[in-house]
Amino acid sequence: MKRIRKFILYLFLFFILLFAGGSAYLYYNQDQLIDKILSEVNKSIQTPVEVGAIDINWWTDFPNISLRFQDVFIEESLERSSLPLAKLEELALSFNTLDFLKGDYSFEKIILKRGEVTIRTTRTGERNYDIIKSSGESSNQSVNFNLKNIQIQAVQVNYVDEALKQTYLQYAEELKASLNKVGDLYHIIADGKIDSKAIKIGEYSYFENKNLTVKAKLNYTQGAETVDILPSELLLSNNEFEVSGNYEILSSYMDIQVNGIESDFTTLISLLPNNYRKQLSEYESTGNAQFEGSLIGKLTSTESPEINFNFSVENASLFQPEYNTRFLDLSFHGNFSNGARQSLKTSQLVLKELIGNLKGKTFTADLGIKDFENYLINLSTAGQISTKDLFTFFPNHKKYSKLEGLVDFDISLAGYLDDFKQASTASRINNSGEIILTNLSGVYVDYPLPIKDVNGRLMFNKNDIAINHLQGKIGESDIELSGFFLNIIPYFLKDNQSLLIEAETISENINLNELLSGLSNDENSIEKQEESFKFALSPKLQLDLTSHISKLEFKRFEGRQIAGNIKLSNQILEASQLEMESNGGKMTLSGEVNAEKRNEIRINTKANFDGMNVDSIFYTFENFQQDFLTDRHLKGKINADVAAFILLDEKLNFQSDAFTAIIDAKVKNGELNNFEPMLSLSDYVREDELTHLNFGELSNTIEIKNKVIYLPEMSIQSNVSDILIQGTHTFSQEISYRLLVPLKNYKKQDSDAAFGAIEESGEYSNLYLRIIGTTDDFEVSWDKKRSLQSVAERIKEEGKTFKKILKGEKLPEKEEKEVELNEEEYFDW
Repeated sequence: MKRIRKFILYLFLFFILLFAGGSAYLYYNQDQLIDKILSEVNKSIQTPVEVGAIDINWWTDFPNISLRFQDVFIEESLERSSLPLAKLEELALSFNTLDFLKGDYSFEKIILKRGEVTIRTTRTGERNYDIIKSSGESSNQSVNFNLKNIQIQAVQVNYVDEALKQTYLQYAEELKASLNKVGDLYHIIADGKIDSKAIKIGEYSYFENKNLTVKAKLNYTQGAETVDILPSELLLSNNEFEVSGNYEILSSYMDIQVNGIESDFTTLISLLPNNYRKQLSEYESTGNAQFEGSLIGKLTSTESPEINFNFSVENASLFQPEYNTRFLDLSFHGNFSNGARQSLKTSQLVLKELIGNLKGKTFTADLGIKDFENYLINLSTAGQISTKDLFTFFPNHKKYSKLEGLVDFDISLAGYLDDFKQASTASRINNSGEIILTNLSGVYVDYPLPIKDVNGRLMFNKNDIAINHLQGKIGESDIELSGFFLNIIPYFLKDNQSLLIEAETISENINLNELLSGLSNDENSIEKQEESFKFALSPKLQLDLTSHISKLEFKRFEGRQIAGNIKLSNQILEASQLEMESNGGKMTLSGEVNAEKRNEIRINTKANFDGMNVDSIFYTFENFQQDFLTDRHLKGKINADVAAFILLDEKLNFQSDAFTAIIDAKVKNGELNNFEPMLSLSDYVREDELTHLNFGELSNTIEIKNKVIYLPEMSIQSNVSDILIQGTHTFSQEISYRLLVPLKNYKKQDSDAAFGAIEESGEYSNLYLRIIGTTDDFEVSWDKKRSLQSVAERIKEEGKTFKKILKGEKLPEKEEKEVELNEEEYFDW
């Protein structure tokens, strides 16, 4: 036992003495040893190397001798370039002690710490990493680069191929490798963790910010410039991939096989290029995925390898947190290939037997995409989705609320994507199938009028949709359409496309107060609705409607049994022979509403009134914003032809300056009751009937322009007398009327005051009067100028003519028209 202890003690002392002696030898001879090692290293290196400090010791990597370089700068091998191939805070080399003492300076270990290595190939194919002299140039070298242990810690490794436009940015956090050089063949083994910043190929970026674990085996042949990838493993987020194949550096030819041993749906999505991945980045995903594929061919600035991948996904899910939407039970299989010419033009993607579940509703789909330059799409899908879930995919989906109803779909789309965007290319695409809407309802925050009870069937035919009894309600208004939505797919896919609706519409009730304001009658007064009125016509909407409306309401206006044709094109709405019942009679309306200019609505209209109640018209139009002559003053039936121009702003405010109209009207069985200007004639006329003036028929053509109503001379055959009147009435309520009242009895006036305003002719008297002022402050006075005297003369002449007829006298030939008048009207005033 004591002998063993002594042996151990002596052995320990021997090693201490050996270590101390070796350390002392290295310390006192380090300058000579370092110079000798550097001299041998320089025989193998053909580019300048700069070092900040060097030390040699035996304890860093005992029992090997360790040579440490600090602040290392290794210049790249390109001519006329002083850029670094490597910049390292520390580079350590380890030598076998016995080989070192024999003068064999073969590295057994190399450690690189905290720095950056950039390997690059220029546009002309020059490489910056040819720093090792060929075997012929360094035949006498004592340094052999057979490295059993390479350790890389916190080093950024970059590879740049300027000709191929490829960049690999990798950060080696902790990587162990070995390199064994036999002639021109390098056997490389790597195992460790790499933080992939990005792999950029052309405009696409892959493996961005991915933490990888690699177990790789490579053979690199220096003269042939080939890399053989032996079966190697790549671990990414617990997903294991196997990679094998070869790569010829000089010709850029590759034959690489990739197999997903254990992978998931999330990882597959994360490997997509950045511009594709962004579209799915907001989605959280789970599920199992398998894939296998190959890359075979040249990868140059003008050539791409043949890419072919098969994949399948099972039990996957996609969740969009913002929309709170989750697709469940997703399963599909498919293939991606870049085709015979390895280009976007020949690329194709196929997804087959896709099945999934959205909020308990199952859907299926098959998708094929060819020609990634123009996108030839072939999609078939069927299923059911709730309105609430469907609208989660709409922009500004949070503005929609109270969504109810179901959408059933079974549609097929086939054609180039650009052909879907143009009406002229509709013949090239093939769309078919149908969508069935059941009890849809909802509210949009910017137009809070509720939409409800939407039901109908939409049938696809190329770029158009046929509508079969599509019906629904907006507030109190209802509509049913049957017809076509033409060019609807391009309308939604491209900004400059128009939608044409050709349909027959049927409505029981249309409430324009609600539709123009977006506010319901139940919760808002008409005054509040008027404040929110807004009228606009989309330049991209065209209409050709044959409409039947049982009832239409707007403010006090109510029309019934409305029928006619309505067209819209280029923001001009046209109505042709639109017939309706209103105000106790009938109306026929034609015209146009032009909304081409911003905040300007120009209305040109022609209308025919047949037997409409005058008082109802005045009530409907709120007495035309005046209280001088109102619905309580007037009664009677009116027949009229009206031609008018009306200018409104987008809030439907009337612009009176631009209003013009010509009204050819005839009123029958009329009454003028308690009209202040007529009552004021009591100073001149003794008749009691002034409070209730009846007239059998009144005809005239009234013109309105420049905010003035022009009333030409007309005869009112009333129960008081045949009154002649003419004058003007401005929109500012200034009035100027001239009257001629032929009566048998009148109140005697002061002869001086009435001088010139009374014309007596034995059997009758003519009173010339005028009404001047405003509707709130006017006066009735004698018209001494006898502005209507010519009219009186004409009446006299007509009376003489009538006498001749009674006596049987022959009239001049020009008097061809028979006059049927009551003698008393003209001869017993």
